[in-house]
Amino acid sequence: MIPDSVLNRLQHLVRVYEFSTFFEETARLAADLMEADGAAFIVHEDHNLRYLFFHGLPTSYSDLSKHVFPDDRGNSGAALRTDRAIYVPDYPHSAHAMPEYVATGLQASLALPVHGPQGASGILAVAWFRPAPADLAESTLHLAQLLADMLGAAWYRMGIELHLEQIATRDTLTGVPNRHQLEERLNIACARALRDQRILAIVLLDIDGFKEVNDSLGHRAGDRLLREIVTRLHDVLRASDTIVRLAGDEFILLLEKLHSPRDLEDVLQRILLALNIRIGVDNHRFCDDLRRALAGCPALPTERICLELVERIALRDIAKTTRLISDCQSLGVRFALDDFGTGPAALQYLLELGCNQIKIDHSFVIPMTGSQRHQRMIQAMIQMAHALGVTVTAEGIENMESAELLRQMRADRGQGYGIAMPMPASDFATYWLQHTAAEQPAT
Repeated sequence: MIPDSVLNRLQHLVRVYEFSTFFEETARLAADLMEADGAAFIVHEDHNLRYLFFHGLPTSYSDLSKHVFPDDRGNSGAALRTDRAIYVPDYPHSAHAMPEYVATGLQASLALPVHGPQGASGILAVAWFRPAPADLAESTLHLAQLLADMLGAAWYRMGIELHLEQIATRDTLTGVPNRHQLEERLNIACARALRDQRILAIVLLDIDGFKEVNDSLGHRAGDRLLREIVTRLHDVLRASDTIVRLAGDEFILLLEKLHSPRDLEDVLQRILLALNIRIGVDNHRFCDDLRRALAGCPALPTERICLELVERIALRDIAKTTRLISDCQSLGVRFALDDFGTGPAALQYLLELGCNQIKIDHSFVIPMTGSQRHQRMIQAMIQMAHALGVTVTAEGIENMESAELLRQMRADRGQGYGIAMPMPASDFATYWLQHTAAEQPAT
């Protein structure tokens, strides 16, 4: 017979809807029933067990709150594998003992499988840090398993609620925030801009020709196009930026942490470049188009042509990118890896891709004059590239001090507003002649 006091607490428990509170009440009741010290909720994820919530446990134990271990270890792993409660009254001397938990002073442990629709989704672990009973009564174990099952139902319900919230606030096709999240994201971005004294840019992006894609190729092709557009935007935007799908083919971009309008121009140029590259084009078609373009300009030496690849885009498919670079290099053109240092590119990727040049990203160059760490990093990049026979261009040169430092580091080329502002091709010849003449010695 279940005591009235326990029934009252169970009745109260089923009326608790916030999960962390539900766990606290469940853990407290489980510990009281078995005169234990506390309890923890361990979730099962990707063949691992991870501690998520604690109640009533000493600091030495709760310090392991982020501990992850394989799902076949300990009495928790055994409970998950056998789908039944595993009680270990003498934990330090048990075959299930894990040294990291013995070191906390754990004396006894009860692992109860927490069930969900797909089977056991976690463990309710009850812990003793003092001598514990040699055995637990069958009725006590049944009641403890009931608490674990109630915890599983609450955990599943919370997952459904989070999923529904995501559906309400996320675009189901692309995964980015939808228009219902725009006001909240905008308020947060404005607050950060005021706090950090940085520029916030709000960009409306409308995709030209999207209706024609839907009409001529079908909605599935249109959906693939939108997903590819979002992927490319993620490739060229920073982690601090936000993409919101407003409706159909319209997106809002919140570009944060901008230091000047020049930063905004740079980001917009990257966006336009990423979205102007044809989507779905294969290497063969690209090379054929390039070959025809070169044939139409016989006076242009191919060795003077350098095609740029943004680092993060290049690394999305190493094998395909390597083939593309090799095929185009067979035509005589060269390749540069742009934004070097901003993505996960490492030495082996630079070797595999076979690029002729790297362009060190401006985020390293601009702060260089006031940072020894940035100088050492750039020096290491230049030395590494030269050792591989790769030339180096430094982006973001905004003053002569930066230019002089890069000369001393033996960078091959430089670009930035400190050298010249962007200009039409028609003005470049005049600019070049004037600066070339200025550099000639007087006679």
